[in-house]
Amino acid sequence: MKIVLICLAATIAMAQPKVPADQQANVDKLKTDLSAIKSGAAVTAAMKQQLAADLTAMAKGATKPSQASVDKLVTDLTADLAGHTLTTANLAQLSADLDAVLNSANIPPADVSAAIMDAQTILAASGVSQADVQLIAADLSAIGSTAQANRAGKRTSKQ
Repeated sequence: MKIVLICLAATIAMAQPKVPADQQANVDKLKTDLSAIKSGAAVTAAMKQQLAADLTAMAKGATKPSQASVDKLVTDLTADLAGHTLTTANLAQLSADLDAVLNSANIPPADVSAAIMDAQTILAASGVSQADVQLIAADLSAIGSTAQANRAGKRTSKQ
């Protein structure tokens, strides 16, 4: 049984793409700033601005989300996280999911959907209401759809 679990863990680890060091630093910074949002505490404008800056810095390449879509995600995310506590592991995974969506012009649509569904699962498990989970999922979907459309447009224009 242990051998099967070790093999499964190794297979999963190999399937996950290596994140460049600078991008991992951005993910870690977002995780740290998200962890500053404590259950029941007020989220300041400075905290929101820092999260928006973190998310914007995460988006690499020519296809970046609009500032309005990042700001909407930050507003919805901070409103919900202020009332709930995420584990360190959940914060790390949520940060990785956000990174995947912000850089979704570079990944297949199925991976974008998987990242959004994973974020939904994490938020729901943390006690965020289903309505609020759907609101954040809609924000992520809008960012992902725009990136994917830009990706498709670039591919079409190169032909």
